[in-house]
Amino acid sequence: MDENEKVFGRIIEAPKTEPIKKGISLKPGMADMANVLNASIQMKSTSSDICESFKKLFSDFEKTLDDSQEIGIALSSFGIKREIIVEKIESVYPNAIIIRGIEDQNTVFLFQHISQISFLLVPVKKETPDAPRRKIGFGSE
Repeated sequence: MDENEKVFGRIIEAPKTEPIKKGISLKPGMADMANVLNASIQMKSTSSDICESFKKLFSDFEKTLDDSQEIGIALSSFGIKREIIVEKIESVYPNAIIIRGIEDQNTVFLFQHISQISFLLVPVKKETPDAPRRKIGFGSE
């Protein structure tokens, strides 16, 4: 028994797992978003680089939606779930992003440091079913 076992008890090692393999989609018709994000975030460290990675992620997710849906993000904090319909994602150089969107017919802004980015892409019903899907702007778009 080593010193750590005396203090903390027996340490159980987590089983080794294989990384997600290329070509395995999280949802039919969707690119392997986990690999896209993992590679991008590990190799890139500025908010503008992260926004570029989000373009691909959002584009791939949008391809899975039907005509009555558009991209939203779900946030959960302090037990409160919020859904925002995404309109624009901007880089605040060097290490923050702003996500502008609509929540309950109000314009909202989420300011987030890149080390804290955590959200769930969700399909949301369009406010006007026959309207074209909102185009999400990135940076100066």
